[in-house]
Amino acid sequence: MKKALKIVGGIAVVLVLLLVAAAAFVAYKFDPAWAKQELTRVIKEQKQRTLVIEGDVGLSFFPSLGVRLGKTTLSEFQSEKQFAGIDNAKVSVRLIPLLSKKIEVDHVDLSGVRAVIIRRKDGSFNFDDLMSKKKEQEESATVKFDIAGIGLTGAIDYRDEGSGQAYRFDKLAIKTGRIANVAKGAIKFSGHFADKTNALTLDLGADYDIDVDAQCFALSGLKGKVNGDAAGLKQMAFSLDARTLALQKNELDIDGLKGEIKALLGGETMEAKIAAPRLAITGEKASGEAVNGEFSLGGKARQINGKLNISALQGSPESIKIDKIAVQWDFRQGTTAVRGQLASPAQGNFKTRIFNLAKLSGSVDIENPAMPMKQLKLPVSGNVEADLGKTTFGGAFSTRFDETSLQSNWKILHLAPLSASLDLGIDRLNVDRYFPPVPAKTAAAGGSAAAGNVPVDLSILRVADVKGSVRIGFLQVRNIKISNLKAPLQLAKGRLDVSPMSAEAYQGRIAGSVSANAQGNRIAVKQAMSNVNIGPLLKDAANKDIIEGRGAVHVDVNTGGASVNAMKQALGGTASLQLRDGAIKGINLAASLRDFKSKFSSKQTTEQKAKQGEKTDFSEISASFKIANGIARNDDLAAKSPFLRLSGAGTIDLVRSQLDYKTKVSVVGTSKGQEGAGLDQLKGATIPVQLVGPFDNLSYKIDFASMAGEILQSKAKEEVTKALEKKAGDKLGDKLKGLFKK
Repeated sequence: MKKALKIVGGIAVVLVLLLVAAAAFVAYKFDPAWAKQELTRVIKEQKQRTLVIEGDVGLSFFPSLGVRLGKTTLSEFQSEKQFAGIDNAKVSVRLIPLLSKKIEVDHVDLSGVRAVIIRRKDGSFNFDDLMSKKKEQEESATVKFDIAGIGLTGAIDYRDEGSGQAYRFDKLAIKTGRIANVAKGAIKFSGHFADKTNALTLDLGADYDIDVDAQCFALSGLKGKVNGDAAGLKQMAFSLDARTLALQKNELDIDGLKGEIKALLGGETMEAKIAAPRLAITGEKASGEAVNGEFSLGGKARQINGKLNISALQGSPESIKIDKIAVQWDFRQGTTAVRGQLASPAQGNFKTRIFNLAKLSGSVDIENPAMPMKQLKLPVSGNVEADLGKTTFGGAFSTRFDETSLQSNWKILHLAPLSASLDLGIDRLNVDRYFPPVPAKTAAAGGSAAAGNVPVDLSILRVADVKGSVRIGFLQVRNIKISNLKAPLQLAKGRLDVSPMSAEAYQGRIAGSVSANAQGNRIAVKQAMSNVNIGPLLKDAANKDIIEGRGAVHVDVNTGGASVNAMKQALGGTASLQLRDGAIKGINLAASLRDFKSKFSSKQTTEQKAKQGEKTDFSEISASFKIANGIARNDDLAAKSPFLRLSGAGTIDLVRSQLDYKTKVSVVGTSKGQEGAGLDQLKGATIPVQLVGPFDNLSYKIDFASMAGEILQSKAKEEVTKALEKKAGDKLGDKLKGLFKK
């Protein structure tokens, strides 16, 4: 905003200079028609720009020399593309001061101003060539401007070719009193500012007192208002009032400053107030009264309230001291309450504009009925340094509680939009100690349905751009345990990327990435697990003990939605596993198949519940899954053991926690050992086995009827084969006997 106002002022100055020069030139020649032609020629030859003045140049001589222009345009340098234009202009210059090379302008009125300001990649502007050269500055060093007042209306467009930033000031209305090296007057400024994401209406009024040579600038009776959308705030209403704002070199005087803002942030109402009754930094002394501020942010889901208190200021401009700066806040969301307070003495240098809070200390209290201890208190210490000249802030904070030690370093690189860096290190953190996972029985009784309807809102990712890293020595969350977690993160334009993430878990390694995007409320996970012990992992993550083994697991999934259930239903992607020395738990296929003799005569399909302690061992297990709409489909399940082969296909409904799997078990070899004994008569047979039901109550269906028919058919084929072989053998023997007799 500061840059925008500076550019608006710069353009106004350029236009005024051109018109004043035109007025002096016309006054000298006293021939408006000739002046119009000559001005066009001079601008073309000296500035290599095209000046077009529609209509005649008007001239008046009493009571002051005046020039009136109708619609006028000025081109870009060495181009016919329009740089600036006006609909009407009037400049009045006092005659007597001209004789002593002093320009005193009664008034300047510019209406319908249009200008396109471009900042090139090398930092130069497209109006630099219009500014005075060094020689011209030296020749006109004795010329001083004294303007009774300026009135300007119009619009200005700005574009930065380096950053791609572009915005527009329109509905501009500027009216000033006297403008000179030393002057007093009143100023009114209003307009509309807009870029790709912001749209603001500005209204400012104040009395001013300026002394350019003494570098003194003062405003009194300041009243400013800003309304609109900016920096993520919607329907913003900001007001700023002050009895006095004065700056003279390295001296500052603020009296009766009050600021207030109301806006919507992410659908929540935000309000803030600040009051600085008195602040004075003059000569060798700095003094000021206490500053107080309030902040609140709230909606249906949460409420945040905060207070800021700054004690009286003392010292000198180069050594400002404040006994205490204190911040308090109270955050409530659902049954969770977080209260905190931080305080520190402050020191600073007004000339370098660097300030610091070197001994920041306080505490954070967390309350939640779901925590076993109900309440947790975190002591906090650290420091903060602010460089107001560069508008950067940085610092560090640390805390220690229970078995956890946390340290962090952070830096705010840009305020609007907010851009920051963060480095966070934690030695051990057991989240379940404070927020334990919901027990399986409780979830089955209805807790899972309630959890599924919990809303998911990623709009908070739009608040800031952050780049940093997180390191955790040991982490337990939702009963999952991982160690040596390293997670570089980058948050930009509402998208969070954690990549490449690495960790150690369950005797193996994990590598991959996680991303979350506020646009569409989407989450994506891509992970590769190597040499992981899958049994303990599933037991900890889902409280399911259905498979074991070591090997590789790959997951590449994404989803989106406004609630947990919606995200489950939108889940899509792929997954695969390759395990060795594994087992399928809940059924012992070898034992079940040995019972075949007792069930053979019934030729029925039998069903049995999964039994704890039962399992079917395999030397290899592999499968791949395609996931769509929360349902994982597989058609290439394969498992091997010395005496069994298993293949299968089916679905896993992740939304309803249901399994429907059809497998085929083939007996390929037997032995007299514990697992193979009694299976010799089933060698070569294929037995259908179906796994069905909810995850926590699986059933195994073995189709003995199909197996019996296959075995009878196999036995019949075997008997026929033996008979044919015997008959063929007898005939061959007779022929051989006859041959030897000969």
